[in-house]
Amino acid sequence: MPVETAELDQLQKDYKAAVETWINAIRKEEALASTEHSVADIDQWEEAADDQEKAGDAVKEANSATKAPYAKSFSTFSLYLVSICRLCCAPARMVASEADNTCPHLGVLQ
Repeated sequence: MPVETAELDQLQKDYKAAVETWINAIRKEEALASTEHSVADIDQWEEAADDQEKAGDAVKEANSATKAPYAKSFSTFSLYLVSICRLCCAPARMVASEADNTCPHLGVLQ
C-alpha cells in the first residue's frame, strides 16, 4: 500500500523540526561553554550537552522514520523485479549471477 503524500510531508516536517531543535540545543551548549566556569555554570553546560545529545537522537529517529516508507517501497519494487527476471532467466544463469548479486537484465540487485 503506497504511503500518502500528506503522511510523507508530515514526516518531513517532523524531521525538519527535530533538526531545528537540535541546532538550538547545540547553540545553547556552545553559549554555555563560553561562560564563567563556576560549579553552577558547569552543571548548566553539562545539562545542555545532555539535551543536545537527546535532540540529536530525536533527529536520527525522525530521519529513520522519514526514510522508512521509501525504503519499503524500493525494497518491494526490487523484489518484484527479481521475481520477474527469475521467470525469464535460465536457472543455471541465475544461480551463477546470484553469487555476485547481479542480474544480466537488471544489473546490481540490492
